[in-house]
Amino acid sequence: MALSATYSDNADLASAGTDKQEELFLQVLPYFTLTGEGARVRAQGYYAPALYTGTIGDTPANIDNFLSFNGTVEVTPDTFFVDGFATASVVNQNASGRSGGIPTTSYLYNSDDLTQAFGIGVSPYVRHRLGSSADFLARATVSTTNFADSSANNSVNAAFTAGFTSGTSFQRLPWSVTYSLSRIEFNEASATSDDSNTYQEIIGRTSYVISPVWRIDGSLGYVDNDYQTTSGNTSGGTWSLGGTWTPNPRIALSLGYGGQPYGENWYLNSRYAHKRVSWFANYSSQLTTVQQ
Repeated sequence: MALSATYSDNADLASAGTDKQEELFLQVLPYFTLTGEGARVRAQGYYAPALYTGTIGDTPANIDNFLSFNGTVEVTPDTFFVDGFATASVVNQNASGRSGGIPTTSYLYNSDDLTQAFGIGVSPYVRHRLGSSADFLARATVSTTNFADSSANNSVNAAFTAGFTSGTSFQRLPWSVTYSLSRIEFNEASATSDDSNTYQEIIGRTSYVISPVWRIDGSLGYVDNDYQTTSGNTSGGTWSLGGTWTPNPRIALSLGYGGQPYGENWYLNSRYAHKRVSWFANYSSQLTTVQQ
């Protein structure tokens, strides 16, 4: 049995001076799991007839499918792999795609406009170790996203990611450099506005390990996107600076601040684990899509 709560303050999608809506959504998931592992095949998934309900405003409760399945086939030992996945969740259909844009009267979590979303995809990738200096990873993904009550937002999604991460020679100064490109093609037969979106990002991250307890974290990058926003800022530089505190293996806390074209970004990641109980708290401000 899993319980979750998600809070949204509309993520500044509305223009200044217009109405905004906050919402706290609760999920109750009595789920069933299925796992399997062979010499070169691994699979794990769970399904739940999930109960969704909101706590702010007049929100009716409803039961929908919740599914998460992931499988991996190791085609070439430790080099070439193929992932497959399937998902089902509940989203707000007004904010789930490009059909009609996102008017200032629509909310990211509008409890009166929920719909079931389904996704399925395949993702081959190559992983290669360059000695103790770095590891190389390149991944391509093709997937589809379909909505039960909003066919104009149905889409085919393609993505590519490639980059390097530091090897064992950089334990004091771990780093990574990653480029990602994704394109979402919406249902052209019924879309009422721009029928595609493209997202690009190149970012470098590094840390300086002062001691087993303290670490300094930083990042620098650039994003180039073509989605619509009320501010008009879709492309530009990104950066972050923060630190991580790990007093023992059971506790970890990361805190930092950064900037991006669509606003500032405070972030927080914390973890506490003790025997049978684990607590997690995470906060960030970042662009995302239902397809992601």
